[in-house]
This record gives sequence, structure tokens and C-alpha cells, in this order.
Amino acid sequence: MKKIDKSISCNSKVIFLHIPKTAGTTLYDVIKQHYSHNSIFRIHGVIEDQLEDLKKNYEPQKDKICLFKGHMTFGLHQFLDCPYTYITILRNPVDRIISVYYYLLQSPNHPQHHLVKNKTLQDFVQSGTAHNNCQTRFIAGKPNSSSEEQPYQLLQRAKKNIKEHFSVVGLTERFDETLILLGIQLGWSGMPFYVAQNKSKRPLQKDILPETLELIQEKNYLDVKLYRYAEEILDQQRVKQKSSFEDDLNFFMILNKTYQPMGRIYSLMRSLTVKVMG
Repeated sequence: MKKIDKSISCNSKVIFLHIPKTAGTTLYDVIKQHYSHNSIFRIHGVIEDQLEDLKKNYEPQKDKICLFKGHMTFGLHQFLDCPYTYITILRNPVDRIISVYYYLLQSPNHPQHHLVKNKTLQDFVQSGTAHNNCQTRFIAGKPNSSSEEQPYQLLQRAKKNIKEHFSVVGLTERFDETLILLGIQLGWSGMPFYVAQNKSKRPLQKDILPETLELIQEKNYLDVKLYRYAEEILDQQRVKQKSSFEDDLNFFMILNKTYQPMGRIYSLMRSLTVKVMG
């Protein structure tokens, strides 16, 4: 995993590669507790398509930008002339696909709603949707499912990128642990409290037909392998931490549980304010 120089502030950029439906919105809420609004540069899509925006909007303020964030594919560092590190979070591939399907189904104004309209979950997965193996393709820097690169090569590229360019690859299912590791790696101060955001209403895995779950695994086998690799990396990082890590993690989980009621009230007030101001 990539090591970063914590003595460098905004001269060293953090690139948050936000893969859809992985708890990235919740993670971003935590990130905003540690970086000012003006120090975050938002970018979306294929990096090569955003070069004009980078040149026009990033260059004049690059000295104060500390973090890049967005639904972007791997590769931004190639256009930076400074130290950097990537961070991201992966999700159990079966849960992620289920979440994507129900999120799009419940969002009729979403530009990708047509992918699920009048389709069952099984139809959605079987259709060869661009969301299959999305996590591997994002980290490999190959956003299109039609990439000519062979599946094995794609997976190996993603693993290589993680090993060489990422300081933390967290897991949705180990979110608290991910936050503590991010705090250590990025030099955050204080406890990173959060309230889960952007959760779609959806059935649990146990309520879905076994053959549908098997199909999701089959169509997302690269993501399944990458997720297991990320689990191994996270386990290794955890072992390397100080002996106080377990105590810090347990303490954080207790405190954050206490914070939840206040956090939900704050989130509600903020959303109401946005609606009124809008």
C-alpha cells in the first residue's frame, strides 16, 4: 500500500475515488469534517474527459486544493505534478448490485432509471449492465464494460493500482474500522463521527431468490475477487497498528452510537434548510 508523507499538507493531494453505492456519501460527510469546502475539488467521470475542467478550474487554485472527490475512475494522478495518494471504499458486490438496482428503481428522474424500468433484479443483472464489476473497472481505470482488456488482466491491474497508489481501501461492511485507519493514514484529528446517508429501501439478501444471488456473483466475479483482496489488505493494515487500535475502535463505536440521534437531527435540519433556501 502507498505510504504518504503526513508532514506535507495541501502540497500532497488526496484522491477520493467514490464508487457508487458503497457508502461513499457517508464517507464524504466524514471527509468534510477534516477538509474545508474550498480545499475540495469535485470531479466526475472519465479523467481524460475532464482535462479541460482541470486546466480551467484547478490550476488557478491548486495550491489550496487538498482533496479531489467524485465518481471518477483511477488515473487522475497522471495529470498532477505533486505527491498524492488514493483512497476508496468497496462494498460486498452482491449487496452493492442489489442497492444499485433499488436505488435506480426508486429514482425515476435518475439518468440511468431506464436500466431498471420494467425489469426485475435478475433482468437487470443479466442485461450486461455497466454496473457489473464496476468496482474493479473503476480502480483499474477502465470504466466501460466493453473494454478490450481481458478480465484477468483487468483484475490484476486493479490489484496493482491498489498496491502501488492507495493508502486505504476500506470496506462498507467494516466502515468504522475503515474510518479509524483513514484517520491514522491521513493524519486526521478527533473522532470522525457520522450518520449513514443515501440509503435506499431494499430487501435483504435473505429475501432474494438464491438463483438471483448466484447470478449476481457470477456476473460480478471480478468484484468478488477484488473484494476478497481488499479484505486481506485491510486485515494486514489492522495487524500493523499500535496495540491501542482495538481500544480506539471500540471507543469510537460507542461514541458514534451515542452521536447518532444528534447527528440525525442535524442532518434533517440541514436538508430542510437546503429546501427552504433552494
